[in-house]
Amino acid sequence: MHDNAIDNTALADVPVRRTRVVMRRWLKIDRTYTDDNGRFASNKHFRNKVNIIVKFKNTALSLRGLRGIRFYQMRFPIKHGIGMYSGNLNNVRFIFQEDTDFRKRAYRNWWAAQTMNAHVEYDEMANSADLQTGTLPDNLKILLTNWGGASGAGSTPMNAHRANAGTPPREWIQFFIVDPVRVGSGAVGALNVLAQGNILKDLDMTLGYNVDNQWTSDRIKALIYHELSHAAHFNKVGAAWWNSLVYSEELTILRWSGAFDPYGNGTDGIASEYISVAESWAEHMARTMCDRQYRMNSENVFKQRNWYSNNTALNLSSHLVAIEDFDPNRPVADDPFRWIPEGIFYDLIDTRNEFLAPITDGVFNFTNRQIFNALDEDIRSMPQYWDRLIGENPNNQTIAVRDLFNQYGY
Repeated sequence: MHDNAIDNTALADVPVRRTRVVMRRWLKIDRTYTDDNGRFASNKHFRNKVNIIVKFKNTALSLRGLRGIRFYQMRFPIKHGIGMYSGNLNNVRFIFQEDTDFRKRAYRNWWAAQTMNAHVEYDEMANSADLQTGTLPDNLKILLTNWGGASGAGSTPMNAHRANAGTPPREWIQFFIVDPVRVGSGAVGALNVLAQGNILKDLDMTLGYNVDNQWTSDRIKALIYHELSHAAHFNKVGAAWWNSLVYSEELTILRWSGAFDPYGNGTDGIASEYISVAESWAEHMARTMCDRQYRMNSENVFKQRNWYSNNTALNLSSHLVAIEDFDPNRPVADDPFRWIPEGIFYDLIDTRNEFLAPITDGVFNFTNRQIFNALDEDIRSMPQYWDRLIGENPNNQTIAVRDLFNQYGY
């Protein structure tokens, strides 16, 4: 028996990996997981028809859903009934396919399948010999919502892993989870329930799949890898550091609106410092992992009001081209968050100078592991970061590293 999902970047059916499958016939129940080939098998013999249900969870994570006013669903894993089957079940095959409407359950389930796979992929890549960029926390609880105020927005407050996680302001809830202005009066009840905080304290991450333009799989993975990079960063720096980051992003959402949601314009003192460190690292990892997962099959990437495509001459995927060309001096209209140095970590690694952006990149051959190792729990700003990076790697292009960070404004 197989579970698969459409990957519309790879243009293939791919297995849904390590996902719970429940087979039920009255009081007779068997629970198992798909393997890395999407296969699952029953340890019990069912003589008659059996109901097969996929639950988007495993021992490492659980995906919750929010559709309409069904906010109570946030307590339980997303599930989908494959159907009733009898006889030889070896040929049972189900494919999760995207829908043309993000409001449909099928589209949510397709995102759920992508998320299950992205979690496995992230863990494998992060722990590979040439990355070594941290492990994910156990028992992640992730919410998929199509009601957020910002299309395709993600957040990783790690509430279920922070003992003193407070209730976020309503503005944060509206931006990431449910926005009555966008959805209408039907969302008010859910917003009021969420504002009480009890359900949100049980969540670590949110992913907004209300995307009208039907994202490609690698764009979805970029969002998920970004948020999972935050979770791995949390696992390294601990709850106290993450409290400061969460409070910083809540502050900027409260203070700013419009073009400067959710990070502000970089002038919010220590709040901006925390944001610059966390968000630049997460975006670097998102593009690095998309490059590894999809390489030259990657779709075009939109950043700083530019579309970036695969560069076959340099053998760079669109994901690496986008951060290689990152320009901290772009006009605010092109990128209100240009002060978050999304390209700086790749500049530490690659062996070429920038080919478009006005950055003189004289640094090369740092490793992702060295970069991640310097993201310690006492690092609260980019200047503190590059000082730690130099301290942990003495005599490794010290002057050039300082010059690179200075060009990014740090």
